[in-house]
Amino acid sequence: MPLPVLFVSHGAPTFALEPGRAGALLADIGRRLPPVSAVLVLSPHWMSAGGVRVGHAAEPETLHDFGGFPHALYALRYPVPGHPVLAARTLTLLRQAGIPAEADPVRGLDHGAWVPLILLREWCSRCRCRIRSIRPAHCGWGKRWRRCGTRGC
Repeated sequence: MPLPVLFVSHGAPTFALEPGRAGALLADIGRRLPPVSAVLVLSPHWMSAGGVRVGHAAEPETLHDFGGFPHALYALRYPVPGHPVLAARTLTLLRQAGIPAEADPVRGLDHGAWVPLILLREWCSRCRCRIRSIRPAHCGWGKRWRRCGTRGC
């Protein structure tokens, strides 16, 4: 059975510190989802010129790509291993779909990725790879990832 494709809004970066009712609901969703071997995250906070970039870092760092928030937020880390094999597969799928895509071996996880993953931690203890796109033309990507969902991603 294919795994679900989720849309999770992270709100402000402080959602990681003050998740409120929405955070509790997100954690509950995480407890009910089946186990996965990897997670792909599309983040609009990863802005780059040109096509899509796919995280290929072996150990992506936690990026604090914001300013003016409480110190406790900057102390949060989301240490997870990368997944170069999944990154390569993602690049292949994107290119086969005619979407220009390149690997990025150094970019870490921006707050659009790690804030929701902290709340979904029970479900996705490893964020392996993520991709970026802010172009509305890519909103239909969820359908393309169904093949990944049959492989535990």
